[in-house]
Amino acid sequence: MSSIQIHLGHTPFTLGSSREQLRASAGTPDSLETLPAEGEQESMEYWYYAEQGVGASFFEADGWRLGELEFSDGRWTLGEEAVVGCPVDRLPGLVKGLKLGRLKGAQAVEGGGRCHECPDAGVAFWEAGGVIASFSIFPAYEDDGETVRWPE
Repeated sequence: MSSIQIHLGHTPFTLGSSREQLRASAGTPDSLETLPAEGEQESMEYWYYAEQGVGASFFEADGWRLGELEFSDGRWTLGEEAVVGCPVDRLPGLVKGLKLGRLKGAQAVEGGGRCHECPDAGVAFWEAGGVIASFSIFPAYEDDGETVRWPE
């Protein structure tokens, strides 16, 4: 098991890394998807490392820094808590035990799943079939809610 640090990640997957830094430390991703800006959606690149069960999202608006990490393999934990595969009805207790702050109501997402967010902690839980299929972490923000506080 490997514990993920909120607002940071777990080496070699560290928020704030450049594409070059991640490629040098984690290797070439198994898949790479580039999404152009469309409407209010900014340009981004999504890298997926299948063996590790990690998705890495780089956003143009952030100078192509790593701005989101998604963990879909059961080896990744928050604290000592296994998250992937957790029944969604256990999520409120898990969030409380991990002291992640408030848990926003679930929002429907494409593909029939739902997203549960802890905005103060920068964590999102992705539900499918009544269990947590993956979780994402995001960098911290300054009090203005706009300025990213990148890990050092």
